[in-house]
Amino acid sequence: MENPFYQKPQKNLRESRSSVHAEIPITVVYCCPSAKEEIRVHGRVADISEKGILFVSLEQGIPPGAEVRATFQLPCLDIDPPIKFMGKALRSKSIEGNQYATGVEFKEISTTNLRSIRSFVSLQQLGETL
Repeated sequence: MENPFYQKPQKNLRESRSSVHAEIPITVVYCCPSAKEEIRVHGRVADISEKGILFVSLEQGIPPGAEVRATFQLPCLDIDPPIKFMGKALRSKSIEGNQYATGVEFKEISTTNLRSIRSFVSLQQLGETL
């Protein structure tokens, strides 16, 4: 039985955050399931974590369920090779102005790329706390 006088320690919101805000230019290529053709969409990574990215574009959203592939360079880690991944669009919605936000989950990504993302996220979080 749980002690009614014991309170679990509260996590600091900043400590529990697993993604960081970023402004990274990116071109995403996705296959439109209905048209069976590849479509290029230019935009930026707005948030990034080890699980995926939030992709923001001015052109169009990416339909949920679409297979996605992209390559981008992490800022301040220019010496690393570009991040390449295959993913899946989970959700897409219109946001402020003519912008569209699409949550993309990584499906295929190398351990080296994942390690680079982990380092980038850690560095960004460290910078936020200073």
